[in-house]
Amino acid sequence: MNIWLVTIGEPVPDSVDFRGRLHRTGQFALSFSKDAGIEWWTSAFDHFSRKFMAEDGASIQIGSGLRISVFRGCGYSSNVSVRRLLDQRILAKKMYAAFSRASKLPDIILCSVPPVGIAGVAVSFAGEAGVPVVLDLRDMWPDIFVDHAPSGLKSAAKLLLRPMFREAEKVFSRADALIGITDEFLEWGLGKAGRERNNWDTVIPFAYNSVPPAGDTVDVAARAWDKLGIGEKHPFRVCFLGSLSRQFDIPTVIKASEMLRARKIAVQFVICGDGDCLRKFRKMAEGNPDVIFPGWVDAAAIYTLMRRSSAGIAPLPDRYDYLATINNKSVEYLSASLPIISCPSKGALARFLSERKCGVSFDYGRPELLAELIEGLTRSPGRLAQMSHNAKNAFEDNFVAEKVNSALLAHLERIVAEYKSAKN
Repeated sequence: MNIWLVTIGEPVPDSVDFRGRLHRTGQFALSFSKDAGIEWWTSAFDHFSRKFMAEDGASIQIGSGLRISVFRGCGYSSNVSVRRLLDQRILAKKMYAAFSRASKLPDIILCSVPPVGIAGVAVSFAGEAGVPVVLDLRDMWPDIFVDHAPSGLKSAAKLLLRPMFREAEKVFSRADALIGITDEFLEWGLGKAGRERNNWDTVIPFAYNSVPPAGDTVDVAARAWDKLGIGEKHPFRVCFLGSLSRQFDIPTVIKASEMLRARKIAVQFVICGDGDCLRKFRKMAEGNPDVIFPGWVDAAAIYTLMRRSSAGIAPLPDRYDYLATINNKSVEYLSASLPIISCPSKGALARFLSERKCGVSFDYGRPELLAELIEGLTRSPGRLAQMSHNAKNAFEDNFVAEKVNSALLAHLERIVAEYKSAKN
């Protein structure tokens, strides 16, 4: 089977033995390139380093079964910006032209959303080529752009973005199938498409590959953490992995740390990542040695830190799109048997943690509640150990990359078989 993957903004492997952190498309592409011919169409712009990683139109061959075709847009410095939208528009045009020049048609196209514009050209090409196209829903674009507008301008923003909303509705309605990372995400997509769920629509959660990083990188990372004062032994350590932007409630975490320090409760917070708000958050935590900002860290450092931590924290916004998701960072925590401390105290993630008894949740913007939860965990080692055991089981039951990717491949194979059967 020949599968086209259309996804931008993810890390790209450079070999079949790549042991870095891959996201959803990268995991799938590398896992099943031996079982299917896979072509991954993506951007030459690294979303994380903000640098171009290859020339425009370059083709990267990984083993015998995976080819990665990359294209240059204009690049961008901010996640929410006109320039990022322009970058996507340029990529969409270049990808459509490249699709049309391809020497071999795919059996199926799996395209990530966002961005909607690139999904639009994938859907259009699939219709012209007579192949099924599946949209993998990751973020609620363009809805979330309205939330970034000042409160008094949200109505105006929605009116201004109406063409994008219409484009999303058109693209979703023309797709043969939708995949959601949760049931809530799938329902949102079906609402955009204006139809009921069909036999090809399904839920495929985020997954994680917990294989240790290669070579001596873990030992190197361990020594680096030791130098930073983040050793193997600490009474209670909470780690955060993610982009340091305003969307995460890091200020509440910092305030909760101050409360715990005042009560003389030893809790260390290690907040990893880079982003627009890193400098602001560091300034907020000045003078508090229990809050550490290492900046961006690699896969080996993350692997090591999680295994030196007592819990992982996911301070998500109290916003409809986050209420509908079990995010990839939380899945990453579970892969290391880490109980999760999440906010808000409602939504898909909070419900999952409660049902599987592998985490606790607090209300957004309530540092006193967060401090109270963490204090309770520090005083209940038996409960924490049981939550860690439950986290391990929850991960193995739901999020192991090999199982999730196998389910996705089987689903795509079924769609191809039924699509061809219906045409004959």
